[in-house]
Amino acid sequence: MGKPVNLYSFLEIMNLFKTTKDSQLIDAMRRLCDDNILHDAENFFSVEELYDFYHLAQKLVNCLDDSGFRKADNFFLGYSVPIGISRQFDVLRFSKQTIVNIELKDSMPPERLEGICDQLKKNQFFLKTLNKQVISYTYVDDINKIYQLKDGDRLVESQVENLAQSIPFESSDKNELDSQRLNHFVISPYSEAERFASHKYFLNDHQLTKKNEIGKNLQSNRIGIIGGAGTGKSLLLFDLARTLKEDGEKVLVIFVGQLDNYKTVSELLNFEVIPIRCISTIENIESNYDTILVDEAQRLMTEQYDFLLSLKSKIVLSVDHPQTLHPCEDSRNIEGKIKKDNTFKVTELEQKVRTDREMADFISKLMNLSARNILPHDYNNVSLNYFNTKETARKFIDNKVIYDDWTCIEFTEYRTKSFNNKKKPMISNCSISTHEAVGKEYNKVIVVIDRLVERNIDGKLAYHSSEESFYPYLEMRLLFEELTRVKQELMIVIIENPKMYVDIQKNLLSWKKDQLAEVKTYAQERNYESWDDAFKNLGITLPDGTPCKAAKVEYIEKKDKVKVSYVLDS
Repeated sequence: MGKPVNLYSFLEIMNLFKTTKDSQLIDAMRRLCDDNILHDAENFFSVEELYDFYHLAQKLVNCLDDSGFRKADNFFLGYSVPIGISRQFDVLRFSKQTIVNIELKDSMPPERLEGICDQLKKNQFFLKTLNKQVISYTYVDDINKIYQLKDGDRLVESQVENLAQSIPFESSDKNELDSQRLNHFVISPYSEAERFASHKYFLNDHQLTKKNEIGKNLQSNRIGIIGGAGTGKSLLLFDLARTLKEDGEKVLVIFVGQLDNYKTVSELLNFEVIPIRCISTIENIESNYDTILVDEAQRLMTEQYDFLLSLKSKIVLSVDHPQTLHPCEDSRNIEGKIKKDNTFKVTELEQKVRTDREMADFISKLMNLSARNILPHDYNNVSLNYFNTKETARKFIDNKVIYDDWTCIEFTEYRTKSFNNKKKPMISNCSISTHEAVGKEYNKVIVVIDRLVERNIDGKLAYHSSEESFYPYLEMRLLFEELTRVKQELMIVIIENPKMYVDIQKNLLSWKKDQLAEVKTYAQERNYESWDDAFKNLGITLPDGTPCKAAKVEYIEKKDKVKVSYVLDS
């Protein structure tokens, strides 16, 4: 959480830096402005950008007399939205009734005034969630000009004196965006169709660039959209469908999965949305639709894929191969076919938009302890519960779903064709299946981990299904799909698997605090009656056969025992 700066203090630091060229003072200020700068320096002010603000701050303070000294207080620099929608604010100042936003430019951007206006409008869309008046300016350093956004959509040239006058005397030393749940800007069109219809969503700059790229390539008739979980493929696909509809095209969106509310979604969005099972009911499909957009296309069957490519309509397929849930979907590799087919123009989404950084890091590290670029977090929105029996777990889940608005997602049940035996029966009747959750998002998600989930020696989670008879789906793909449905809070319910409970506590939920406190995580601790007994047991074997060695031996006076702390003997 960054701290604000005072304009006079900022100017004196910059003046000293110009004189001494000693960067320590500048680095200290930048670190105070954003304590994430060590981990994400590219998303914070460069020294060059600080000079842009330096030049503006000099002009601002010249407009302030002694009575206006309070106006120089509590400016937040370089704030980046802590979710994946790529919104950064150069300068923010919060007061009771208003928010002042100042964007800084070295020079006029390539999009010129249109680009400046567009950026300020997007920022206002964000900031108005605080229900305050938003005052928006952009300062262009090399031409020494300042522009203001008026009436929400009109850019006018202004003066620094006007900016100084519009800054309130009182201000807050708290960045009020830190307390907001900003991920409500990222929606699922399937489960939040009303919000999509009301245009209460946000495409980031990366998505808009890709949308324009698709628009230019659409005349080629075949488009492939490739992106991982959380990159906003569905939202981009629906926004593209909306634009095509507004341009007068006849549009069909096909969802390759379960979608029971498709009629309601279609009515709200004013274009047709159907699950893949309904495609056979549509007559003269290519004469009725100019463009057909297919979501979750990695799950298409071969005959469905071939049928779509045989149509004369323009085809847009959105795919993510790692989100295939069945071995046959995996081996069909629709994404690979699209990449190899020269008739497709492929657009790739790289930036995650759906999950915040903390949740994304948790999921990545849960699935693989060796995952790279993981920051230390408190994981305040992740909770962990353990149960020895399915019956107790069922009662717990039922209560959470019924009374606390949680959504529990469990592995999809399967009935064998030969004897109609149910495989992977759900713990709770209140749960939904993984396949039901595909393409949708939920604020509060419960995920169940049972006794067959283990941590492999390479640090990756694995499902040991040898104890189970045939089950047609890929369990770790199902688990990953469930985890990536969460928007705000995640609860993991562990059943009959104490090792995983300890694993998640040590390696994830307590990891940051243990690192900060330099706490050594021991495999086991034992108390002995005497020093002799302790020294006789400097090497032990755990019940599962794992060898351990003593890392620490100490006398515990209150218990009159000698405690030996063991680590794994690798």
